[in-house]
Amino acid sequence: MPTQHKHIGNQRSAGTGVTDGQQRSAQTNRSSRTHGHHQRSHQAGSTGAGAHSQPEHPAPSQFSEDSSPAVPNSAWYASDFLVGAGMVILQPSTGCIVLLRDLATHCWFLPKGRKDVGESLEQTALREAYEESGFQVQFLPLYTPTNAPLSPQDRLYPWVLPNTEPIYISAMSWRPRRPRADHTVRPGDSGGEYLTFWYVGQIAEDVRPRLDANMPDEERYITHLMPIKDAVRVLREDHEDELLRIVIMAWNLLVERVNSDRARERELVRHREAAARAASSTTDSVSPSASSTHDESPLAGQDFPASDDPL
Repeated sequence: MPTQHKHIGNQRSAGTGVTDGQQRSAQTNRSSRTHGHHQRSHQAGSTGAGAHSQPEHPAPSQFSEDSSPAVPNSAWYASDFLVGAGMVILQPSTGCIVLLRDLATHCWFLPKGRKDVGESLEQTALREAYEESGFQVQFLPLYTPTNAPLSPQDRLYPWVLPNTEPIYISAMSWRPRRPRADHTVRPGDSGGEYLTFWYVGQIAEDVRPRLDANMPDEERYITHLMPIKDAVRVLREDHEDELLRIVIMAWNLLVERVNSDRARERELVRHREAAARAASSTTDSVSPSASSTHDESPLAGQDFPASDDPL
């Protein structure tokens, strides 16, 4: 569904009646308020009687180089946040990625939208991918360094397993929405936070998008399947830094998955050949062809394109 990545000027986004200008202003105001709060707290802690009782407010912690700094501990009531999901759609066999183009604003974006009531985030990601791109997408398991704990059965596996957890969470704030068409103000609307969970999906080489999958307000969206380098270029030209970061990470995780699976397959082949040689020294009843291949990766045998840097 429409998001801040899909519109410029005063176009509405996320179906919330929020404009890009309002979003940018809200983010700037929030940053200014946070900076001012920290500055006032520091001044209060260093002057006046009882200054020793004023706690210091350290700068936000910086996580990995792939993340934004930490945000203060927060709690948002139901009326003050939205939860959504987005999808990076890759075609591993060709090294291409799906980007969408809004004919009204000429912006590039990824499928993304709000979670429906009772819907899981995974269902939201798959639904939005289909509604906006026309592709029936499957999740792409990757070696994402998730902090989610493994299930008891997966903990017994002899090597790290790929997973389909989100690779990113993005957050943006919106200001109070505009009045309704009848000029009445939306009750209780004070703005809020929009949290998006980003997943990675895959499509086969021979699939084609359905042209009738779009919702009525999404019919101006055009699906493009393009090489990763072209996607990086157009997102950079559009100054879509957040989407660019997410796309490059998804691509790098795919390259890591393919390379890791190929190395594991080579190791399995060596073990099978060694076991076959050992068995043939005592009996002729065992041959390499009798070995099980159920551990082979579905990506290991694909003709994957060169994994050069998309940057």
